[in-house]
Amino acid sequence: MYNIQVLGVERINELMTRLGRAFTDKELDRAQRVGLRPTLQEMQHEVRKHNKTEALYSSIAIEKDRQLSKFGKPVTRVGRRIKKGSWKGMGRHAHLLEYGTKPHTIKSKTGKMMPIFAKGSSGPVGYAPEIQHPGSRAFHVFSQAISRSEDRSVQATENELWKVIFKEWNKGGTV
Repeated sequence: MYNIQVLGVERINELMTRLGRAFTDKELDRAQRVGLRPTLQEMQHEVRKHNKTEALYSSIAIEKDRQLSKFGKPVTRVGRRIKKGSWKGMGRHAHLLEYGTKPHTIKSKTGKMMPIFAKGSSGPVGYAPEIQHPGSRAFHVFSQAISRSEDRSVQATENELWKVIFKEWNKGGTV
């Protein structure tokens, strides 16, 4: 199937790599989390515009990526919540919203009749063992959110790191 990974803004990743030796892991983790908040908010805003349910919206989060951190890469990402190390969970249809779908047939796995919904109807308009889905267009909600929030995310990360630098400077330490 699809393996969608939104790892955050590339410029933040580069900044974290360059500054990795100057700050503690705790300080870098906090800076990444603060820096990814604008991206998180933009993703949630975009998803809410295109998705009628709260499942995908509520599944978007900023989380540590323990697998990537083992290889010296940034340890924080923004995207769908991870359940037990995989991209499963409430937002399992995120790729459909991002990339769209081609027309396809949906068949009942259990052999039962499935409800047919029509645009604008308040409930099912009929039932069938299989349905011809017309497909859906791609909305690119995640890539657009990252693109629109990149400057704000970089600025928030830099501001958080400057706080650490000024704190050390005022203590008389060196960074």
